[in-house]
Amino acid sequence: FGAPLPMSDHAERAVEAALRMQTALAELSGRSSNPHPLSMRIGINSGAVVVGDIGTPQRKDYTVIGDAVNLGARIEALNKQYGTHILISEFTYNQVKDEFPQAREIDVTTVRGRNEPVRLYELMLAEDYPHLDWLPEFARAYALFRADLRTQARTLFKKLAETYNDPVSRYYVERCQTARRRRGD
Repeated sequence: FGAPLPMSDHAERAVEAALRMQTALAELSGRSSNPHPLSMRIGINSGAVVVGDIGTPQRKDYTVIGDAVNLGARIEALNKQYGTHILISEFTYNQVKDEFPQAREIDVTTVRGRNEPVRLYELMLAEDYPHLDWLPEFARAYALFRADLRTQARTLFKKLAETYNDPVSRYYVERCQTARRRRGD
């Protein structure tokens, strides 16, 4: 989004497209006789890129390259780790947070190829989360985790995982347990 012509709302358009893609996939999967539902992971990042026909006269591709593209690809892959469908970087989140309040911070992590950690947000789908009144409790558990109070965080994450079938909370239950084993708790 934003090429070949600049768009001031490129981040919003990318997020809206991701949501519509997931909705369309859910509808398609619902009409399918395949016993295994279709799924898709999306990573969105915002930043400067090089875009255009790249290559030689014999072989050209219209493509994008740059650090922002690489980070988006790394973020997409992290969906598998967290059990999420759409992850966005802090760079995108800062541009869309008012228009898409159904996003929650889920981690600050360093991805391969980068030295600086990046803050990640899950864009929560209505199909997966019919109500979000439990998000303040998730935020409290996440704050406990970030404060290295892993035993307290694990108790809250476990409750959230069981009550709301939240994959991110399940991820943190295991992460808290792994951290406790390493410290000898």
